[in-house]
Amino acid sequence: MKARHLTGILLLMLFALILTGCSEYEKSAPGGDDFHRLNTIRFYFLDAEGRNMVNPDNLATYPVLCDSDNEKPGIPELIEDSNYYGPYSQQVRIDEEGEPYVSIIFPGNESSNKRRCYLYWGERFDRIDITYGYTNDGVYGGDGWYASVLAMKINGLKVYSDEWSDQYGSSYKIYLQRKGDQTQIRIE
Repeated sequence: MKARHLTGILLLMLFALILTGCSEYEKSAPGGDDFHRLNTIRFYFLDAEGRNMVNPDNLATYPVLCDSDNEKPGIPELIEDSNYYGPYSQQVRIDEEGEPYVSIIFPGNESSNKRRCYLYWGERFDRIDITYGYTNDGVYGGDGWYASVLAMKINGLKVYSDEWSDQYGSSYKIYLQRKGDQTQIRIE
């Protein structure tokens, strides 16, 4: 009798262990290579009055992504000969209403699912924390891995996940507005 109960308990523990190990995303991918990911997020940068701060003709108005993991970086400087800021770039485009928005290329490394960056704009920094998940399901043409954004937080507020794409579609918009010392965030 005790043996049957013990066997049942062991089977139940084994089943629970198997379930806790099941996840559609891995926390790292073999190889640990650096990568960059351009998202379909449209970032709008607004001043306190709600005016767009990005001027497509003035590179100095562009936000700058600074990849520094845990330390807040120094103020970035414009690299005149290359006509952009730093090693990471962004694309400034014009939306259907004629407003400029920014698509940012985010860095990652397959050896970790966490990445911290800082976004410099409006003479201040905002912290961006990204949690990636890696999968090779549905990757064609080899043994490559796809990095999915499971969570993107700006100053601690979750503002994006690839899983939200059904709700917001491909024109996901994040509005960042400077009001005093604060950054207000609106998602559409």
